[in-house]
Amino acid sequence: MGADRRRLDGPACRKVLAQGRWGTLCTASRDGAPYGVPLNYVFVPDEDAIYCHCAPVGRKLRNIAENPRVSFAVVGWEQLVPERFITNFASVMVEGQARLVMDADEKRRALLALCGALAPGQPRRDAVIARYLQSVVIIRIDIVSVTGRENRDDQGLRAND
Repeated sequence: MGADRRRLDGPACRKVLAQGRWGTLCTASRDGAPYGVPLNYVFVPDEDAIYCHCAPVGRKLRNIAENPRVSFAVVGWEQLVPERFITNFASVMVEGQARLVMDADEKRRALLALCGALAPGQPRRDAVIARYLQSVVIIRIDIVSVTGRENRDDQGLRAND
């Protein structure tokens, strides 16, 4: 199986992003020191952007302030096939520009999208958002490029099925 057969096209990559809930945000400091941290997220297709939330201090925020270029990796699904010594999977790598969301309306929209993806149907959603709107930090990643790969077994298991 060649690399081209494993490549996911843009729509399939975005489908993996839309279905995922966890990814690894990779940042680098001004001097190039790498840092990766797993985060939950939501992909907003209409904006072609990823939103994450975090505490107001930390290494990833310092790195973004120094160098807004980031990557974000998602494993959409995986299935071990031990008898064949392979793993079926779909994964996506995003390259993007990260920024902190400062606008209250955008921050609220991002929190609503995050709650819709990570805590759907929770009756306290609006109260929790109102309580933490000022203190939570929202990171927006504007997608510059996206690539994806998959491996599938002989039965035709695919990420975009």
